[in-house]
Amino acid sequence: MDLRNEVVSYVEKNNLDDFQTIRYIYLTVCREFSYDVRFIYGNESLKREIANKKIDISNVQEYEIVCYTYCHILVELLALFNINAEIEREDSHGVFKHAYVIVRHNGQVLKLDPTKQHDTTRVKMDTETYGFRSLIDDPIFSDRLEEADSILNYNTSLDIDSTHIFNRKYMTEIVNVMEKDAVDRKLTPEELFFEKWDIIIGMTNLNDEFKRYDDIDYYFSYLLKKFKMNDKKSYIKPSVLFKVDDNQMRDIINIILVEYDNFPTLFYIMEKDDGHYKIRKSNNVEILEKLDEYSNWKVDYFLRQKAENKKQYIY
Repeated sequence: MDLRNEVVSYVEKNNLDDFQTIRYIYLTVCREFSYDVRFIYGNESLKREIANKKIDISNVQEYEIVCYTYCHILVELLALFNINAEIEREDSHGVFKHAYVIVRHNGQVLKLDPTKQHDTTRVKMDTETYGFRSLIDDPIFSDRLEEADSILNYNTSLDIDSTHIFNRKYMTEIVNVMEKDAVDRKLTPEELFFEKWDIIIGMTNLNDEFKRYDDIDYYFSYLLKKFKMNDKKSYIKPSVLFKVDDNQMRDIINIILVEYDNFPTLFYIMEKDDGHYKIRKSNNVEILEKLDEYSNWKVDYFLRQKAENKKQYIY
């Protein structure tokens, strides 16, 4: 993909002003790229390789990157329009410091931070962004942002169509209706829990827009939160694992542990099927086999311990 040409063509065709151009570039970079989760779990050598990755914006071939590369792409695209931008690093004791972009242009000081609060996926979901903001007291910033998003046809959860699945109010209404209906149907709490869980699995499996792990992982986590799945009685723990013999950690799966009150543990596997991630039910035997093939030292022992318990609830 020639991202450079795509951005220049869009800005010129739509006669965007500077603020609208900055916003468009931010949304485009968030939409086109995804966070590389290998950076979180890889060894220092792999982390360095990922952090130092350079992207040729005129011939993009890799789309999973981390904050350092996001920033370089943003700065390079903004420079095409003579917009001054610099990469800043957060203070930390570690070798790898979080990076973001500061734009100083026409009296504006903007912070562009795609990865800190998951704007990389929020944009793909058409929800409100948190990493694009003014660092000075700018009384018209909100108006500028609203106008830019309107011109760019970007909807946020504040004014998105009322039946859009990512609308926070709409999701809350769905859950409230389900809970009221459960009372009317005299469902037990566990029956309601598993109805919600089935809906979450269905919604995740039907979503074929998110083909990269980080995006589907955030989407899945969003659904768990909105459906209020983790409480005093219930517990859902997704665990990312990588193929044992793959030093580049390209093959990613997620073993999902589901527990409700005193019911035996349930297992599900999220893995790629026909180009995008889907969730399917599993069992203790397969989980133990998967743990021989895939690993993540943070959860290996915990998952094995659960899987070695032969009791399993069937619903």
